[in-house]
This record gives sequence, C-alpha cells and structure tokens, in this order.
Amino acid sequence: MITDITTDEGYKAMAEEVDSIFCEAVFNSRDFLIKGYWEVGNRIREFKKGEVTELLQNLALDINKSERTLWYAVSLYDKFPEYKKIEQLEEGKNLSMNKLITKYLGGEQKEKKDQEFRCPQCNYRGKKDVFKIKL
Repeated sequence: MITDITTDEGYKAMAEEVDSIFCEAVFNSRDFLIKGYWEVGNRIREFKKGEVTELLQNLALDINKSERTLWYAVSLYDKFPEYKKIEQLEEGKNLSMNKLITKYLGGEQKEKKDQEFRCPQCNYRGKKDVFKIKL
C-alpha cells in the first residue's frame, strides 16, 4: 500500500519550515543588496559632494561596474541619507532594489522604453541605434 507523504503532519511542518527559510533568505538578500547600494552611495558622497558625473564615469571603468549602477547608489543615498528611512518604507520586507529605483528614485523605465525598437517585418527587438533596416 502506497501512502501519500504530503498528508503526514511531520511533512507539512517541514514543508512550512523550508518555505519560511526560503522566504527569509529572499528578504535578507534584498535587504543586503539595498544596504550595499546605500553604502556605496554613502562612500561616494563622503569622497565628493556635489557634481559626481566625471567621478562616476572613471569609477565605473576602474571597478567594471555600470555608470548607471553607481548613479543609483548615489541617488539612493541622496534620497535616504539615513538608512533607517528606507527600512520604514511601506513595502517593508517586500522592498527590492528594482522597486526602490522605479518608485522612489524615478527609475528610467520610460527612457528604456523609448529606446526599444521592433522590426515590423521580422519582429526583432533591439535598440534604435543598434539595429537599422536597409530597404
């Protein structure tokens, strides 16, 4: 006789615990990433107040990160100079870096959308400046 393990109380308790572990790990990783961005922004602002465009361009090349990533870090710090203000946002543990960028930092989704190109003939998607059709 085959028994269904999923009806076992021990199994149910273990499944809930495993699910809880994964959920907590996701929340912790999101928080760790946000805190990392904030710390980078803080460090950059400690180094230079005001205009940082040239600094970020050079830094991006030297550490092999995108300039946009560094801008997000500085923007995050500028918007929330006290980290605990981020922890108090309405999303709580559900806050992600993507949500911070799009909702609180005025993310560049619209700009990205404007750069998209779709070929009407073959349905290719790409950037306008990269893909050109020869007629």
